[in-house]
Amino acid sequence: MSVTPSRVNPYGHIDTIRDRFVALNAARLERVKAVLRPRQRDVVELLPLLFHFHHPLMPGYREPCPPAGIYNYLPAEAALAAAQRLLGNLGSKSRPARRLDIEAMFLMGSAGSIAFSHRSDLDVWLCLRSGLDESAHEALREKAAAVERWAGEFGLEIHFFVMETARFRAGEQGTVTRENSGSTQHFLLLDEFYRTGVWLAGAHPLWWFVPPEHEEDYDDYAPRLVATGNLTRREAIDLGGLGRIPAGEFFGAALWQLYKGLSAPYKSLLKITLLEAYAKEFPAARLLATEFKQRLYDGETDPDVLDPYRLLLHRLERHARGQEAADLLELIRRSFYIKVDPRLTDPEAGPRGWRRDLMQRLVAEWGWSEAMLRRLDRRREWKYEQVRQERRALVERLSHTYLFLSQFARRHSEETAVSAADLDLLGRKLYVAFERKPGKIESVNPGIAPDLSETQVSLFRSTHQGRVRWHLFAGKVEPRDVADATPLRSAPHVMELLVWGYLNGIIDQGTLVILHAPGSQLNNLEVKAILDHLQRLLPRDFFRRDHDAALRQPPKVVRSTLFINIGILPRSLRSGLDKQLVSGKADIFRFGSRKENLAVAFDHLVVTSWGEVYVHHYEGMKGLLDCLCRYLQWAPLSGRTPPPPLPMHSFSSHFDHIITQRVNDLLAALVAGFYGAPVGTEPRYLLEAEGGYYLISVDMGSLRHERLPTLKALLARLERPQVAFSPLLVDPFTLRETPLPAILRLNEAGVIQVFHLAREGATVLYVLDELGSLFVHEVPDPDSASVSAHLRRFLATVTRRQVLLSADPEAAAPPLRSYRILQKGNEYRVRREEEREDMGRYLEIRVTGSDEGERPVFTLTCGEEEFSSEQLGEGVFAATARAILAHRRSGQTYPAYITDLDLAPGLLGLERYRPIQTVHFLHYKRRIEARLSEELERLQCGNTP
Repeated sequence: MSVTPSRVNPYGHIDTIRDRFVALNAARLERVKAVLRPRQRDVVELLPLLFHFHHPLMPGYREPCPPAGIYNYLPAEAALAAAQRLLGNLGSKSRPARRLDIEAMFLMGSAGSIAFSHRSDLDVWLCLRSGLDESAHEALREKAAAVERWAGEFGLEIHFFVMETARFRAGEQGTVTRENSGSTQHFLLLDEFYRTGVWLAGAHPLWWFVPPEHEEDYDDYAPRLVATGNLTRREAIDLGGLGRIPAGEFFGAALWQLYKGLSAPYKSLLKITLLEAYAKEFPAARLLATEFKQRLYDGETDPDVLDPYRLLLHRLERHARGQEAADLLELIRRSFYIKVDPRLTDPEAGPRGWRRDLMQRLVAEWGWSEAMLRRLDRRREWKYEQVRQERRALVERLSHTYLFLSQFARRHSEETAVSAADLDLLGRKLYVAFERKPGKIESVNPGIAPDLSETQVSLFRSTHQGRVRWHLFAGKVEPRDVADATPLRSAPHVMELLVWGYLNGIIDQGTLVILHAPGSQLNNLEVKAILDHLQRLLPRDFFRRDHDAALRQPPKVVRSTLFINIGILPRSLRSGLDKQLVSGKADIFRFGSRKENLAVAFDHLVVTSWGEVYVHHYEGMKGLLDCLCRYLQWAPLSGRTPPPPLPMHSFSSHFDHIITQRVNDLLAALVAGFYGAPVGTEPRYLLEAEGGYYLISVDMGSLRHERLPTLKALLARLERPQVAFSPLLVDPFTLRETPLPAILRLNEAGVIQVFHLAREGATVLYVLDELGSLFVHEVPDPDSASVSAHLRRFLATVTRRQVLLSADPEAAAPPLRSYRILQKGNEYRVRREEEREDMGRYLEIRVTGSDEGERPVFTLTCGEEEFSSEQLGEGVFAATARAILAHRRSGQTYPAYITDLDLAPGLLGLERYRPIQTVHFLHYKRRIEARLSEELERLQCGNTP
């Protein structure tokens, strides 16, 4: 219906304009109620009353009374009757609040439009007066949350937004949440509010009464309406004018709509395309709200013509035609139809009404076929292939428009209007949704179809040129038909397919998995066990939770599991050797004579606090350590708190519990060793596996590992200097045939420990220095006590000198302790020896070295004789050897032992910032003694040069 257009002068016809807006709002509110059930209609009818009165029967009642009382509100008979039905007899205790704290209440969004249905939620704005403190705001938010829960009992989803009118007008809109766009948009949000808002109670928007031609000078015009007495402050609230949207706001709004598109892609596509249309017309864009108000000022009052979503559709159609983009025009219309969801070809969709009648007219204008309508109406039956195609079209369009708007914002504004915190949060949301990373499981159904589940799927394994691939097909596919069938997805490892299918709802509890896996031991029972575990680990409601709070923090692991040997039965378990496992003495990491690792393959599933899911595949011992080190990186060692426990599962043999327990014990040892280490230490962990050794250590705050193929290579690695005390933790199955586990258990910070083991014709010396470096040296001298005494004397001498040269007045030489290693078969134990002054008489062999000249100069002193490389060159060792022999009785052939070593730091291989460590001297001592021993042997054999 239309009325005769009337031009509004600056201060006249206020009542006429108010009546038109109020009538239109009343018509929209009736359309809201028309699609609701009786109890839900009562809830909507009651909304203003619940915040006007204060009564114990009302949801959210509390003392003291939260802000309440609505300007100009007097409950109608319908509201009182609804209160009687839902709340009971309010009686005399029902009283208005002493002060009127709420200026107005509105519905905002699709309410009362063609896009509103019984499945839609309601957004309610509560506009508060100025002067209320934060505690009052919080009290009202708590009451609003209670009303939301109460409405939910009637199947009605309501979201309240509590705002202070003056602060909103100034652009303060809180932070981003699932429902609140925060600082990402202000004028664009106001544009949507003015064209979609439905007034429920309180003051009317002052914007109603500002003629469209005065939109640009709203800030001058609007106050005069109040100042001249045409409107009172109780009659109208000022939420601000539209004027011109700042260019910087487009980027934040685009970011917000892209995020909302993760769950509601069709609605977001419509809104983000509107942003593009506005930006194309910038700076002369005529906003939809202004167009809507102009029509009403011109006398248009038909709610069908003024329907906000219909106005939106027509604006977007004009934009698409102007771009000559037929695909965009079709996508806009498809998105609009799906948003409205009238299901015109479904006779069960509901009785005819204005919404269906209007959509019938629109699709007739579009020329859509019956087949097209049937396809869209059966969207609930769409499966993966239809969803994949639709998702591609939506994501391409959303991404295209987002890119255009971000470039637009950069061209027109140096700074975005969105706050840094909101920008960071939305950026992380989009990162989670769209960033592709190795192992990340992609969500393929962002609100497009409600159910992708298949009654049957076929899982195939194929091998081509030695490369294994797994394929997941919808339905039952026979092997002979595979070449002509298109898989839903392919991957190199089966676990990735199973997790992908489960998380995207393609495989659920009722899905039959048909398995064709030649060349693999995977069977149907194992597949079922995996899927059952996924259902327990990741229930369907997990990904519907709000992750906003977590997104404001770095991601962390919230759920995780490790699958071991999926579809794999190690050779030893197939050949009957598995009985050795029962004894508990065999190690699965180096089982049998082949040193076979029975833990062959690992699939690690990780769920983060940001809602991301990863599946990473690893193989062999290196793969397992890669997996465990990467998992522990989720919880920095500096924080001293490890990540959550990692459940482990294997379903391939009867001995799976032994395999999983061994891996679990390894992880537990790493957690205890690295997270429980004293502050200031950098522990290492040693593991023997697959015929070699793996050393796990800390590097730049994270765990790293390296493989050492032989015991010799391992010992060379353990002799390296350390930057801090680095105790070596030894796996229980590692180096069992050596004394090293018994030695390393005694390691102490700041102590030098000497161990000696007598062997036939030789002595093996082990030294753990003050930082945990392990020095091992075998001497061809069976007198282990004497050899150990020589070494202790040398260590005492060099450590005392280091203290004397130290700039630290409180420096002290590290304590020196001595131990004897006792061997019985393959078992070793260590016995502490009493500390006593060594009274033996030894030939003093001292070595000094200087690097101040062009080349190093060494001076070797034997007794009272000195030999310098400056005069003798390499002959210095032969000269010293002759002097040593001169002090010995004829026929004595024991090695020469240095008693003192004084070298410049550069000769020890030290950088200036590194401290001198005992192991540095031991390395040099061994090298010089080896040269002297060579010369002694040559002289004693008569090979004098």
